[in-house]
Amino acid sequence: MPELSGQQNQGVGAGIAGNLQHLLLSVRTRMFLLLPVWLLFSGSASAALPSIASFSASRSAIVSGQTAFLAWSVSGADVVTIDNGIGDVTLNTSYGVTPASTTRYTLTASNTNGSVSATTQVDFIGLKQLSPTTYHTENVFFIIADPSLVDFPKWSSVYANANVDDYVAQLKAAFPNDYMMVVVAANQLTPATVPSVITQRHLANGIGQNSINGVAVPNICRYHLGTSSTLSTGAFAVLDHEIGHNWGVQIGAELGVGHWLKEGTVHGQMADNFFNTDFTTAQQIIGDPVNGFSWANLDNLARNETDVFTDQDLYAMGLNPTFPDAYVLSNPVLNPDYTVSYSAVAKYDHAWVVNRNGPRLPSYVNSEKQFRLGFVYVARDLAEIQSAYGPIEQSARHFANADKVDPIRYRFQVPFLAATRLRASVKSQLADLDGNTAPVLSLTGSNYLTSSTGAATIAFIAVDPDGPLPTVSLLPDDQNAVFANGTVRLTGLDNGVHFYTLKAEDSYGKRAYTHFVIEVARQPGIINLVEVRSRKTHGVAGNFDVNIDSSIPLTGAISIEPRSGANTIIFRFDGPVTFPGILTATDAEGVDIVGSQSVAAGNDVTVTLPAFADPRRVALTLTDVNNLGVVASASIGFLIGDVNNSLSVNASDIAGVKARSGQVTNASNFMFDLNVSGTINASDISTVKARSGMVLP
Repeated sequence: MPELSGQQNQGVGAGIAGNLQHLLLSVRTRMFLLLPVWLLFSGSASAALPSIASFSASRSAIVSGQTAFLAWSVSGADVVTIDNGIGDVTLNTSYGVTPASTTRYTLTASNTNGSVSATTQVDFIGLKQLSPTTYHTENVFFIIADPSLVDFPKWSSVYANANVDDYVAQLKAAFPNDYMMVVVAANQLTPATVPSVITQRHLANGIGQNSINGVAVPNICRYHLGTSSTLSTGAFAVLDHEIGHNWGVQIGAELGVGHWLKEGTVHGQMADNFFNTDFTTAQQIIGDPVNGFSWANLDNLARNETDVFTDQDLYAMGLNPTFPDAYVLSNPVLNPDYTVSYSAVAKYDHAWVVNRNGPRLPSYVNSEKQFRLGFVYVARDLAEIQSAYGPIEQSARHFANADKVDPIRYRFQVPFLAATRLRASVKSQLADLDGNTAPVLSLTGSNYLTSSTGAATIAFIAVDPDGPLPTVSLLPDDQNAVFANGTVRLTGLDNGVHFYTLKAEDSYGKRAYTHFVIEVARQPGIINLVEVRSRKTHGVAGNFDVNIDSSIPLTGAISIEPRSGANTIIFRFDGPVTFPGILTATDAEGVDIVGSQSVAAGNDVTVTLPAFADPRRVALTLTDVNNLGVVASASIGFLIGDVNNSLSVNASDIAGVKARSGQVTNASNFMFDLNVSGTINASDISTVKARSGMVLP
């Protein structure tokens, strides 16, 4: 969908004569002169803005020499324009562009009533030459192999250890950052072997094959891209499995192989399975000795597109606090009734793993949670690089940005961020070649926090060196997360370990990630404020609540209660309230609101306030909730008639109430039922008119 915005022009200076002149001069609107004059200037005809049904690019990314076609569908517009020097495209429905850098295009559709706009973006993938035999894009290093050393298309030659050593040495010379894992890729080799992981190179702080005890070296992934000369943007989609091996999911010491046994109950990225003859169906064993074991048929293609790392995998990677129970069956028989017979069963649990290997180091507390990759593509000649660098760069970008690739055409569609359940990400960028620097995101404190209340505040810095502040979001999304002033505050967390990822995205789609862990051991009775609402009963229509932003101070642009009548404020917590705390209710001058009361029930504290004259700012504080020192507060502005929360009553509020006159009060219009009668009527209009000009001090 396009990103849309709209603006209605309501100036009257041009007058009717100006409108007639516009109609006479516009070829595209001269048909309207045949209509009656009263229809030309009626309110219903003049209210319609243009509509943009779609605006998109045929290619989301292009390489030098390629063209992306912008296409759109617009109705009700007199003029259609596109920025970046394109201009008027009113008579067109598409336009070819060949940007030399990543470019965002804005399409604007206008008529006499105003304009709307939509945007789409075309990324430019640049290729830079470093030497006669080395080139790079933003994420991938390309090498033209020495023909005296590399014999194409022999797999054993391209991936010979000595040659791989040379590729990595060239990468390190050009980009000396410490890559924890190097992905060496090539295409159209014989035989068409699946990805292979080998262990070599310099130390990397415990990340690497066989690193369950925290001492290892980084790996090289020999990655064959296929037998076709046409490369897809999903070429690296299977790579998360190989990173699993590199990050310590090597279980050969326990089970004799590099994957969890198909005879076991561990499923996911690193598991093996029984298969039918054409590999379209996988049979997985589930269960335990107490409840019995069974097996199920799974669509293998769908499984490959959805499998993530198991909790056992995540423990081995330092991304899980414990190793969950797993079972391996001896001589399993998958019976026709979907039960499983076996001769013996072995249990692997956390105690066994710790006894066998010692504690996993690095642990989930201090382990690195962003895996650095270095992509190297080995080519026969420059012509191969020129044909391959576009899709190879785009594939690496898809993988590093956790973008989902087409699930119909390609297999293994789980990006690494999703595969680790949002607990780790990938960083692979070598350089910026498209004129857009990636945002910078970092935590200003520890990435590991403990909480006895189920609440925690994480401070971060997010900047974009060449643009406005990036948009920061939390993964996984948490409805109780509140962003404010370079912090994110989480409340209502249950006991246990919680992994979160922060993502910063700039206006052109480049991203940065960082990660943190919150370990919660809640003290009994400790609760956190979740939300505050101002509730009123609108006759037979029932109760309706105004959301109160409790983070705004008394002197700020606070939330407004615009309705008349008794005031009831609900403080909702994330756990049971046994004592409502000591209530303090004062206005902006420090005067107590005499007669205020509070009562606890369930997770709520209900505060009732006596009738008082408005406009008035009121601060409510509950101290020592549950007799455990919990404090909750909120500030509310009381201004009857201020339905748009502008801190004043004006023509906009009057128009809003008038427009809804005659409506029965419901969840979308209750703010306009000022006298809380259950219908919006003349009484509400009279109320808002009488208060026009009043301002919340």
